[in-house]
Amino acid sequence: LPKDNPVAEKLGDITTSCSIFAKNDSVNLDINFEGINESTPSNKGRINIGSYLSIFQNKPRLDIAVKQTQIILNDSSWTINPTTITYTHSNKTTQINNFRLGTDYQSLQADGRISKSKKDSVNINLHNLNVDYLLSFTEASKAITVQGPVTGNATLYNVLSNVMLEANAQIKNAGLNGVYLGDVTATAKLDKPNKSIIVEGEAKDSTNHRVAVIDGTIIPSEKKWVLNVDCDSVDLRIIDFWTKQILSNPQGRGYGKIQIKGIKRDVTVTGLPSVKNAQITLPQIGATFSFDGTIDLQENFIRFNKIILYDQYKNEGIFDGALYHKNFMNFHYEFTALANNMHVMDLPANPQSLFYGQVFATGDVHIKGNEETCK
Repeated sequence: LPKDNPVAEKLGDITTSCSIFAKNDSVNLDINFEGINESTPSNKGRINIGSYLSIFQNKPRLDIAVKQTQIILNDSSWTINPTTITYTHSNKTTQINNFRLGTDYQSLQADGRISKSKKDSVNINLHNLNVDYLLSFTEASKAITVQGPVTGNATLYNVLSNVMLEANAQIKNAGLNGVYLGDVTATAKLDKPNKSIIVEGEAKDSTNHRVAVIDGTIIPSEKKWVLNVDCDSVDLRIIDFWTKQILSNPQGRGYGKIQIKGIKRDVTVTGLPSVKNAQITLPQIGATFSFDGTIDLQENFIRFNKIILYDQYKNEGIFDGALYHKNFMNFHYEFTALANNMHVMDLPANPQSLFYGQVFATGDVHIKGNEETCK
């Protein structure tokens, strides 16, 4: 695989060997592969494929048999069950018979016929596939994490002509960035003119309350995806995955519309969501603040516009400023607060620190810094 391919980067360098034995109208192919980098997950296996060429209706026919084998991908052991694939040149069809890649508890299965006919289709079934494991092969794993087993099916029609896709999936007890979200259901359709996949879905929590409605677009050729999310009481702890370098212990609930966009490794979150019972801690100063209000999320900054802020003693101030970042890295911030005896610093004694202790401030308070320093 090319070095800039995300799957190649995830798998690391792999050595392969191949032996071929041909006799009469048959060919036997034996493929061995093994990862050689200790810094990447274990990948190795042996795949044995036999093929037989014959004549059917005066045209060539190729029968391929994949023998049962076990492989290791990203430290997980998978079994490829015996399967046959038949290509018939007389009607230009490829028949896939019961392909299955799986473990004892999760699997991917494919069965059907590939042709130019609208009547022919390929069915793909997913059973309890770990979503985070699937994302581990992609660049999206650096931008977002999704927990839970996905089960569903997809059907591809008219694959060699005007291909169509219909798919649905469910994730039980799904998590987003390590935080429980609920049961997620989703559908997908192919938008061929735009070379994209349209997705729609929703998430419901354990009380059957719909916490999010989702629609979006995936453009595989551009390594791009866009998700529009309408939130109704989403747990704010999900932002910790993106902001933990600068904020700690986010709490509260989020409401309103946001857009999450990914292009290769870069991710942006934009929107004007409102938050209730929100709480954040700035570890550089040790102070914890709570608030309700609207947050302005832009591609490279998170802006707080004159929000009434409370310290842990219920003293209040008017808070204004922004948290700047690049793809949720290289954070720096500039905040201003009109404070009335507010608790703005709470750092324990530490010989390695330039300052420590507790500070209560009244008047204009300016806080500026980055992931390492604060003043």
